[in-house]
Amino acid sequence: MGTAYPQVADMLLELCVTELEDVATDSQSGRLSSQPVVVESSHPYTDDTSTSGTVKIAGAEGLRVEFDQQCSTERRHDPLTIMDGVNRIVSVRSGREWSDWSSQLRVPGDELKWKFISDGSVNGWGWRFTIYPIMPAAGPKELLSDRCILSCPSMDLVTCLLDFRLNLASNRSIVPRLAASLAACAQLSALAASHRMWALQRLRKLLTTEFGHN
Repeated sequence: MGTAYPQVADMLLELCVTELEDVATDSQSGRLSSQPVVVESSHPYTDDTSTSGTVKIAGAEGLRVEFDQQCSTERRHDPLTIMDGVNRIVSVRSGREWSDWSSQLRVPGDELKWKFISDGSVNGWGWRFTIYPIMPAAGPKELLSDRCILSCPSMDLVTCLLDFRLNLASNRSIVPRLAASLAACAQLSALAASHRMWALQRLRKLLTTEFGHN
């Protein structure tokens, strides 16, 4: 239809440019359905408690943990233990100084477990940490919902649609937007190498077509 009707070609080209712009601005690209998760104690925490929990973020290849600067517990008496998905201890945190909490953690895999135990000693403010998923450049989409996948910009869609000849489109004013979005995608580290190379090659073809450079 794009080859037979210039209006359809214009519509498809606009769709491609919009998709590329969404990818280039990192609108969910590389972070598919992967929002940070915050876990915290009560403030201040109570005596003689034992709490635990699990956080799992589908598709993550690792989890990065950052602690709040207000974190404060009685050293050694009230420890927070961070474990990976198979219950290996990654870190044990306690103390009243920021230096006791400031170093970041990286937990391999998509699951983190935590456990907090307090005794009857002096309490502190408690703890709070934020878990940021580390997503692979080409995330396993089969782990995501259909709705999430459909709402995300698709490089695969663009690579298929832009196969038709650009000179079929009558709206030439869109060419600068197309060039800019291709250039941005070619530099986007969240994209797979094959997609970055495709964007670079398509940009070169566009420039030679529009400006006659060889």
